[in-house]
Amino acid sequence: MVATMKIDYRRYKHPGVVFSLLAVTTLLLLSVFLLDRTHNTHRWIRWGNFSFEPSELAKPALILFMAFFLETRTKYIADWKNTLLPAVAPTVVFLLLIVAQPDLGTAIACAGITASILFVAGTQFRYFVYAFAASLPPLYFLVFHVSWRRIVSSHF
Repeated sequence: MVATMKIDYRRYKHPGVVFSLLAVTTLLLLSVFLLDRTHNTHRWIRWGNFSFEPSELAKPALILFMAFFLETRTKYIADWKNTLLPAVAPTVVFLLLIVAQPDLGTAIACAGITASILFVAGTQFRYFVYAFAASLPPLYFLVFHVSWRRIVSSHF
């Protein structure tokens, strides 16, 4: 954290940095599907004793992208075609790749990060309602129709 504080944050505002990080994150999220499964999941990249979960890189990548993209567009935050849709597109791609690993917790965290940044940017409440309504069917399926997530108890 101390080392990061010494770096000028304006260096991160360069499109080459932002879009390179998005591209690398996407490639890493895709690459885990080419590797061996561990505990029935495709989450980890392992090199000897080092292991890395690419979905953890998605969180800072989304924060950096959203900040970069929305910095000059807060006046147009209600324009869903030119502002909201391009802003959430990387999030949707990341969510699909992360849920396919399967890692629902990290996917929900990424969705929360995006929602938080959009809220701070001034997005109208109705767009959150639309997004929540659209997310209910997949969430219902992912929580209640995936065998290892079902809560089963014989005591009740």
